[in-house]
Amino acid sequence: MTPKSVIAVAGQFHVAAIQQYAQAAKLGYQDERYRPMIDEDAVQAARDLVGESRLQGMFARMCGDRRFDLTIEWLVVQPRFGGLFEEELIQQARRRLTQGGFAGPFPEEKTARV
Repeated sequence: MTPKSVIAVAGQFHVAAIQQYAQAAKLGYQDERYRPMIDEDAVQAARDLVGESRLQGMFARMCGDRRFDLTIEWLVVQPRFGGLFEEELIQQARRRLTQGGFAGPFPEEKTARV
């Protein structure tokens, strides 16, 4: 990806993360620390949250309710955002979703990786 396209995709990721947070909040899923993180830098927030070794309580709750689509991990595994993240982080997001009960399939990979 060119630097210009990375910036554009990062902006799209930011918008998607904010929309995802708003949808989750409407359904009663709120994590007070998440919104300020995505407001500051959604891509870095995703790296930090997915890279944590422990599963956050809100993640576990969403997975328990089968709302994988409301997790930051779900955004990370989307092919349109694949160029923003290293392969290891994408695989970590997949592992976390699988640990949370997601049985697949995952979206097809169509985007070049970093």
